[in-house]
Amino acid sequence: MRCAACGKLLFKVGRSSGDGLEIERSCRGRLDNVTCGLVNVGRVTDSPGKTVADSLSKRWKCTECGYHLARVHPVKGRVAVRCRCGAKVGVTAADAIRATRPPARAS
Repeated sequence: MRCAACGKLLFKVGRSSGDGLEIERSCRGRLDNVTCGLVNVGRVTDSPGKTVADSLSKRWKCTECGYHLARVHPVKGRVAVRCRCGAKVGVTAADAIRATRPPARAS
């Protein structure tokens, strides 16, 4: 999913091996005066109203440095992030995967 204002990649969405969707976001927090950069992966629901085991909830933090990555609503699968340009982006993961899916080819 990209920022509508500046086009920067905010997070990636893909199908998980089990139920739900898998989202990944690179950390931009600081750890020992160096950007952390760890790619954090979590699961969210693919159909609003249905929870997924081990899904992210509320505040999603980096597992390495504790930086706040996003706010996640576990039942709706809504992911809210802030871009470096200052824009707020909020989207359900199911809508984000539909938006990133390439168009079908005509045969």
